[in-house]
Amino acid sequence: MGTSDDEQPIEEDAAGVDPAVWEETADDLLEESPYDTDLGKEMSRDAVRVSAGRMSE
Repeated sequence: MGTSDDEQPIEEDAAGVDPAVWEETADDLLEESPYDTDLGKEMSRDAVRVSAGRMSE
């Protein structure tokens, strides 16, 4: 599966989060969710970008 601009891995320097750990944790947390897992991960990436000042409204 390729990655689009919206599906880029979380930035390594974003709040000291290791991208591999983030990806695994997100998968684990969203696995049993009745909601769209990919959408949840995209929203989480956006939240990290906003908190790091890399994205605005």
